[in-house]
Amino acid sequence: MVSASLVRCYAVFYVATILLAVLCPVFPASVPEEDHPRQKRAIPLVYVGAMVAPHIFRYLVTTFGAAAVTAAGVKIAKRISDRDSHSCRGNRGWCRSSCRSYEREDRGRSDVCGRYKCCVPK
Repeated sequence: MVSASLVRCYAVFYVATILLAVLCPVFPASVPEEDHPRQKRAIPLVYVGAMVAPHIFRYLVTTFGAAAVTAAGVKIAKRISDRDSHSCRGNRGWCRSSCRSYEREDRGRSDVCGRYKCCVPK
């Protein structure tokens, strides 16, 4: 046989469930919607007419909208053609295809430059 306390526990559970089923449609838990007009923000001048990386382009589109980005003339860089162009020799030199007149080639450090030369000041 079932004890009296267990019967009371089930009775309370069923009554609570019925109350929830009746009261939930009466009091919907909807958040009131506020009308916030979209504020127009200008794209920073740095990006106007610039060619940017794909992740920066996506950020600009999500932040300012596609119409504003297109109107500003921002374009996506399809590929990076100069992957070997970076600093070398502890930021004292730069990897270039050919050194400038005021630079000399550092042959000991050219392995980090790939197909370029490590150019350091004379």
